[in-house]
Amino acid sequence: MYAVFFMNDGLSQQKTELLGGDEPFQGGDAPALKLLDYWRWSGSNLLDNTTRGILAEFLVATALNLHKEPRVEWGGYDLRMESDTTIEVKSSAYVQSWKQKEYSPIEFTIAPRFWSWDPKTGKNTGGDVKQRWADMYVFCVFTKKEPPFNPLDTAAWDFYVLPTKILDQECPEQKTIRLSYLEKLSPRECSCSYANLKKTISDVEREIKRTIYTIGHSTHEIGNYISLLRRHRINTVADVRSVPYSRYYPQFNRENLTDSLRAHNIEYVFLGKELGARTDNPECYENGRVKYRLLAGTKLFREGIERVRKGSKHKKIALMCAEKDPLDCHRTILIARELVRAGLDIAHILADGQVERHDVAMKRLLEQLGMGGHRDLFLTEEQLMDKAYTAKERQIAYLKKESA
Repeated sequence: MYAVFFMNDGLSQQKTELLGGDEPFQGGDAPALKLLDYWRWSGSNLLDNTTRGILAEFLVATALNLHKEPRVEWGGYDLRMESDTTIEVKSSAYVQSWKQKEYSPIEFTIAPRFWSWDPKTGKNTGGDVKQRWADMYVFCVFTKKEPPFNPLDTAAWDFYVLPTKILDQECPEQKTIRLSYLEKLSPRECSCSYANLKKTISDVEREIKRTIYTIGHSTHEIGNYISLLRRHRINTVADVRSVPYSRYYPQFNRENLTDSLRAHNIEYVFLGKELGARTDNPECYENGRVKYRLLAGTKLFREGIERVRKGSKHKKIALMCAEKDPLDCHRTILIARELVRAGLDIAHILADGQVERHDVAMKRLLEQLGMGGHRDLFLTEEQLMDKAYTAKERQIAYLKKESA
């Protein structure tokens, strides 16, 4: 896609609109040519790596009806959906425009980067942590090995749609990925033809939005903490501390944190009243200790869970508390447990930036409690996990001082 620039002061981000091709070259000695002539000259070799890559972006854009706006060259992502989900498009082919001794391997670049330019805001973002900046990748393969080679034939393309979180989990530092490994990472329903591309992207988008993250602020400097959020494309922090203040780390006091997050376009929401571990409801205590079973059954807590569930349809949420290890915090032992029951996927952002899936965290909990290698033959897996949750709750649940 090509566009004309509307000049303002020459330094601001320029506004563009699509051109039609009939625009003439201008100037006293300009040739009698039109823009279409330039397009033919520069873009006719559709097997060229650069041109084929742009064509692949165009195919994805047309499937999503996003081709009415000019293409942006240097963004941290290639396409942004109306829902703000961002997409990185990659292409590869067996046949190239030059003479080959053998077919090219199908390979794509997936290298994380320190910095990204956001076309929506016109600002550079980044820091000291490499990351992939789009929410999902669409890998496009021109499959033809025998002539005629026509990249305009949409039936000659295969598409693989993958949430970026899978790349981050399975190959966090990897710079390239081959088709064989991509197929191992991609669920069968994530590969498709052009005809099914829109539906497949929508299905993957729902999966992305339905994943809830958790994070502990621990002793992080605020810059490092925000880098962790950006690395995993979090746009909303839900604070589940009963008291949103820290005696030793004032950068995580409610007002300070709200301002810091806002500067990076991250929303702050306080849910400590609904989902905090130190409830004011006396009916949730036994012998001075909070009972998670009772707390989870309250109307207020259920309202909090529902807010998170509904919010996950439109926002990428991280539940924040203080503890470094998710297993030492009610965000995992209480809240995440209820969210899993509600059908949501949970992933825990660790202090080093890695992500631990909730099921993996639960296996770690069993090992931590000495239950991993000694299965009780009389307990189902669900009963064993209930036992582990209860044991960990006894270690971490809030105990009123007068009962201690």
